[in-house]
Amino acid sequence: MEERFSDFKAFDGLSLPTNWEVRFTEDIPVSPEHPGVQGVYGRSSTKIWTMTEDNIINNGSLDPRNFFVKMSELSEVCPAHLSIAVRRSPGEQ
Repeated sequence: MEERFSDFKAFDGLSLPTNWEVRFTEDIPVSPEHPGVQGVYGRSSTKIWTMTEDNIINNGSLDPRNFFVKMSELSEVCPAHLSIAVRRSPGEQ
């Protein structure tokens, strides 16, 4: 895996990259039964993800509700029995 950062710009006195590229290269053997000599592969596959930011906000306010997980969303992901510990704020019923 390789990460590349570019197009640095100043935001609140910090020089930050506005372009982030992630490259993942996988060398695939000829076959699982015959992986071949080290360094000799059937093929290679490279996946590239690029993220570009137009604006970066430093110390922006976040709504704490963005971090709450709704039980209905969890049941869609894992419909089997859910065993979840819920931590409540002091005084909350």
